[in-house]
Amino acid sequence: MAGMRARASDRLLHSGVELSVDRYEMAQRAHADRAPVDAFTEESSVLLLTGLVSRFTLWLALRIRPRQKVLRQNW
Repeated sequence: MAGMRARASDRLLHSGVELSVDRYEMAQRAHADRAPVDAFTEESSVLLLTGLVSRFTLWLALRIRPRQKVLRQNW
């Protein structure tokens, strides 16, 4: 079970990072265009949705990752 959770977490983490990079590149292109971006344009809606999905995907990847035991040394 832990192996399946780890693989799912890794895939979600990979997808979330890719979405974050895509969002960053889209934001850079929008800034380079110097077009006025208001809250109701299609471009800003896509940026907002991409940001929300990538944050949720990264959060979910961290939540389902199996916990690892930490060995502590008693000094």
